[in-house]
Amino acid sequence: MQPVAVVAWFPALRLRPETFAAAMAKIGANYGVDYTALDNDGNPTENRAKSLALWETLKNDGWTESDFTAQVHSFLKRQSFDRWTIADFVNGKTPPELHSHVWAAQEQKNDATAQNRMEAYQVGEKILWRYIPEDENAIEGLQRVFFRGAWQNIESLPKTQPSENGGAKTYILQPSEETNFASLWAKSEKRVSELEERLQKMALENDRLRRKNDELQSLVLAESEAA
Repeated sequence: MQPVAVVAWFPALRLRPETFAAAMAKIGANYGVDYTALDNDGNPTENRAKSLALWETLKNDGWTESDFTAQVHSFLKRQSFDRWTIADFVNGKTPPELHSHVWAAQEQKNDATAQNRMEAYQVGEKILWRYIPEDENAIEGLQRVFFRGAWQNIESLPKTQPSENGGAKTYILQPSEETNFASLWAKSEKRVSELEERLQKMALENDRLRRKNDELQSLVLAESEAA
């Protein structure tokens, strides 16, 4: 008689509250956000309310432990900002790509009309850029501060110094600076022009010294031949 293989079937474990709470603490640590906080009146903050709404959605949709754990891992890799929605988590929405001021300045240098097709957003204490999409819709959850060559919501712009982000400089507006992209770029152009002028003067001086040196060598050679 051939042995009969017995296969045990175990139903997938439903998502447990303690697993969800641990994951929200991990997500909160990543963004520097407390998803359990209450306000001064003891009411849930916006972030706590979002966390509870996410839990209800996952519970009602029957998420399992394994599915949720895998989604958290994917979410932390693709979601750059803390301004996310339940749909971003559940549907795996890829956030739009934004760039630093270095990128925007280079695009403007390559094409003087580039600023008229750009928009910028305040992300924490940074101003990040992209080209305006065809539908011209702003990014949900982010403050748009620049659109088609004009600054918006100037009073909300951060009042901090430029910082380093992964080795690339991210431009942060100063309250005393011009709020016009063309003016900002003109300042950079002026600095480059001044540097080029200094280099040109140095080249002329080097050329003068070279000619003087040639004259001295010719004089020394002539005197030595005469002797």
